[in-house]
Amino acid sequence: MRRHCTWSLSAYTSRPAAPHGFNVSHPEEFNQALLSFLQS
Repeated sequence: MRRHCTWSLSAYTSRPAAPHGFNVSHPEEFNQALLSFLQS
């Protein structure tokens, strides 16, 4: 889970165009990854 969250965040931050598509496709998954990152 932690690796997946890290990968999601790195993919999110690496591509400026990705957030919109990623957010629309997996908003809950992204939120979980973001929360996990902020809390760790």
